[in-house]
Amino acid sequence: CCLLVFTTKTNHDENLQEWTPTTCYEHIYFKIKSERKIGKRHEWTVQFKNGYDHLVTFNYGTTEDAENHLTTNRKTLQANEISQPVLIYTEKENFYLLVDKLSFSLYDEEIIPCDNNN
Repeated sequence: CCLLVFTTKTNHDENLQEWTPTTCYEHIYFKIKSERKIGKRHEWTVQFKNGYDHLVTFNYGTTEDAENHLTTNRKTLQANEISQPVLIYTEKENFYLLVDKLSFSLYDEEIIPCDNNN
């Protein structure tokens, strides 16, 4: 469920991408920017945008393994709010950004299923 595959090239001078809808929730958007490479690790900035007209909470995470669907971070955004940039680190340039367990409540009272059949 809710797997968003993301592939990027690293270019340290590039601006943040355009807002892209997540695979699972068409009104949750993201931007990813390559910040720098530190040794073998890549540093990225990720921002999320809530396109719904009410508060949302959702889980997110990153992985380089297509079989790993663990989302360990939680984000809360007000209606149409854009998150502060979040730093993430990967070993590879190609990785998966996972978004799942969206709720219109602070307390995960009801998890909303994906907008599509992914």
